[in-house]
Amino acid sequence: VQVVADLGARVDWSKGNVRVTAAVPASKKATAAQLKSSATRVAEGNLKKLLSRLAADGGMYAIPAGGAELAALVKRAQVIAAGPVSGGRYQVVLQLILPRATEAKTGAQAPASGQRFVEPDPAQVRTFPPLPPTPEAGLLTPPDARGPFTGLIVDTRGLHVRTAMSPRLLDAALRDVYNGAHASAEYAEDVGVVGYMGSIQAALKNPRVGARPLVVRAVGVADAHRACPVVSLEDARRFLEDPGAGKVSATCAVCFVIDSLAARDAAPAPP
Repeated sequence: VQVVADLGARVDWSKGNVRVTAAVPASKKATAAQLKSSATRVAEGNLKKLLSRLAADGGMYAIPAGGAELAALVKRAQVIAAGPVSGGRYQVVLQLILPRATEAKTGAQAPASGQRFVEPDPAQVRTFPPLPPTPEAGLLTPPDARGPFTGLIVDTRGLHVRTAMSPRLLDAALRDVYNGAHASAEYAEDVGVVGYMGSIQAALKNPRVGARPLVVRAVGVADAHRACPVVSLEDARRFLEDPGAGKVSATCAVCFVIDSLAARDAAPAPP
């Protein structure tokens, strides 16, 4: 859960639930309806500012950065509580359920958590420029290795993936392999949807992925904000069909290895 105190907001990324609380002075000359309307306008203004800030970190949610689409999304919020509060003020609580990123953008349907891998229409499969070999190629899970795996590590180095509150992992057909909607709300709140590390070696030491994680290499990135890496169809299949995948997703046992943390997690030089 993310708290944005200056806007009176609380964002539950695991559920896509946004609440904004706002209050106005309770003038004795104003009716309850007028006070509610006034406080709602303040809350809507704060919600609009909040969504503008969150647009870059939307991850699996479709948050427009501005314009008519943002205004329309704000108008979908509902007042779930309203009334006088201490200090001579009238308060409203506004709630908005964030829309998920529309699959219309990709022309593909996202497999639900726990669903077996389905071969996509070849026309939906994207190709990406080849990446240089990972410096830790020897730590990638061999193709013939079998699970159950206790976690998932995705080496995204070379793609300059950025951290986000609610990232997604997609396959080459841009279908969801893992996102916060698959996770237990308790785990997502406690440890975050994804852990970020600077090397595979460091990620293997992270308790969240357990003793035997599946370690794969990303092939691309799906979004302009570079928060959602893409893995090959073969690696997506390996994960989704693994008997441990459900638990991995539910417990957020996922790490992304990213460029910006490489220096932090670099192995110490030999003496």
